[in-house]
Amino acid sequence: MITVNALLGLPPVVVGLALYLLLSRSSPLGVLGLLFTPGAMVIAQALLALPIVTALVMTRRLIPGQSTAQHSKWTARRDCSPSPTCSRSRAAGWLRRVVVYGYTDNLPVGPRLQRAGIKNNIDLSSKRADNIVAYFQSQGVNPDIISAKGFGDTHAVASNETPQGRAQNRRIEIVLEGPGA
Repeated sequence: MITVNALLGLPPVVVGLALYLLLSRSSPLGVLGLLFTPGAMVIAQALLALPIVTALVMTRRLIPGQSTAQHSKWTARRDCSPSPTCSRSRAAGWLRRVVVYGYTDNLPVGPRLQRAGIKNNIDLSSKRADNIVAYFQSQGVNPDIISAKGFGDTHAVASNETPQGRAQNRRIEIVLEGPGA
């Protein structure tokens, strides 16, 4: 658990630098040509999220169940009752609020999404954030502390003039607020 806590404090810049060094042309993985690609962004996001997800799973003190009928069933260890409130009470000690923000690029919503009831980029970004919130709630996160907000194509982090920039703008951000936030 100490290693996970240490990784939670790892600055994203350090992860980015390590990934850059790992994927640069002179590194062993340079031949893959992943540097500055969406694949590299996915790898970086996974590396950044790994300690957070690991810490959340470890604080739940849950292990996969032995049931063959339900592969996704979870059972609690001896020191935690099977109730979902056990994991929530542990998180409630430090987690005050979770906010999921959704964003899009500036391209208009396509006909397929419009047929699904999504009229514009605000709707699309809100739906993205809502889906993440629904997933977290299905995993036992207290609905009273989690919320979603869609910003559409506002708050761009890259230029929408290129496919790479638009890919960077189609994102979600998860903000965890603890004591003192």
